[in-house]
Amino acid sequence: MSNNVTNPLLNELHSMKRKMDALYLQSFSADDAASPAETPDSPDWQPAIDIWQTPAEWILVADLPGVADSELHVHLVDSKLTIQGHREAAPCRDGAEPFQRERPNGSFTRTFMLTQDIQEDSISAEFKRGVLTVVIPKITAQSGPPHRIAVHSA
Repeated sequence: MSNNVTNPLLNELHSMKRKMDALYLQSFSADDAASPAETPDSPDWQPAIDIWQTPAEWILVADLPGVADSELHVHLVDSKLTIQGHREAAPCRDGAEPFQRERPNGSFTRTFMLTQDIQEDSISAEFKRGVLTVVIPKITAQSGPPHRIAVHSA
């Protein structure tokens, strides 16, 4: 197949792509009315989160590039794990105006209802290079509350 587009199907696909690109750019025009996501009562964006499960634990992995450590909060209340934070808009050069913006900024909140078979006091979280990993250990048949064994001196 040659580099020039002579195939009618490819011509149609290119035409559709140009139309979709125009619609996409139009949807981000500066004179659009505020969307519901811009209201103070709702989050500005939702980070992508993967949830993994092993026999021993649940693992949540969230992509949070650009979120400062001080702007990230993880807490557990009434079996609800909540991840909250804020990401500032990326700075651009003086005098530059946005042409296309795809990276959301502002506040976010994600809440997950946890099952009752978890060890709440053993949940750990690590934030490294823009990725948050939360590990939630499960209560298994082999594990239970630690039993303290008294050690006697002779």
